[in-house]
Amino acid sequence: MGAHLDNVEVENGCRKYDDCFTCPYPKCEINDRDVLRTLKKEAEALVLSKKGYSTEQVAQRLKQRVRTVERWLSNKGNQIGI
Repeated sequence: MGAHLDNVEVENGCRKYDDCFTCPYPKCEINDRDVLRTLKKEAEALVLSKKGYSTEQVAQRLKQRVRTVERWLSNKGNQIGI
């Protein structure tokens, strides 16, 4: 089972590496609070986008720049096959 981010579960590694058990990185980003906060916002951006919110609306709601949200959605979409 993966790490939990307030109802968002992170499984099968992270953004840097696909598998936690064979990860070569010495510091786990999932244990970093700033990274967890970003991962949570990324997941929320994806949910809002799936609900039909525009990128601009998502950015405004999450208090982020439009380009940041575009990057998040592109990264998450590529990870889950959108």
